[in-house]
Amino acid sequence: YESASCNDFYCSILEGNPAAEQLFTKARGYMPPFVPLCDYTTFLLNPKALLKNARADATGFGPVRPNELPALYTFLNTEGRGYNYYPVIKDIPAQFSGVGPEDIFVLRQGGAIVAAGLLWHQAHYRQNMVKAYHGAMKAAALAPRLPTLFGYLPVPRAGAPLHFAMLGLLTVKGNNAALYPPLLA
Repeated sequence: YESASCNDFYCSILEGNPAAEQLFTKARGYMPPFVPLCDYTTFLLNPKALLKNARADATGFGPVRPNELPALYTFLNTEGRGYNYYPVIKDIPAQFSGVGPEDIFVLRQGGAIVAAGLLWHQAHYRQNMVKAYHGAMKAAALAPRLPTLFGYLPVPRAGAPLHFAMLGLLTVKGNNAALYPPLLA
């Protein structure tokens, strides 16, 4: 980090991962001190279910249309001002590696964008691996295709990289909680 041109680094640690906690909390001369900022919740979504439910009508939930990109960027920048560390959005495909307009979903009301998010598959630079399973997941791993019968993704084998999209830039007009369910349904 000493050769980096920034003052702060951010990381996230999954709850119950003592190896990662020890790595970052142990004092080391070559690493900056670890200062916890906050807890947050990560939601895992099945992208196939999201795409299956997407409606391409003029007023509901669906992928952003190419002609809506300028309005989307205005929406994101206007609403993003209310959040700390929210980036200024000028061109999502140029700013977020591997993201194209087909990965951006919006919720429209009266033809206007009122919520947005992007599904970002980050595997080309961020690896998430299954180390082991415990409890009910250990049993589920014995029949990895069984969850697909109920509309879920198959259980990856231990030691395999996870392939999933992160929901990024989740932005809702006025932080209106009533808009989250239609966006995440």
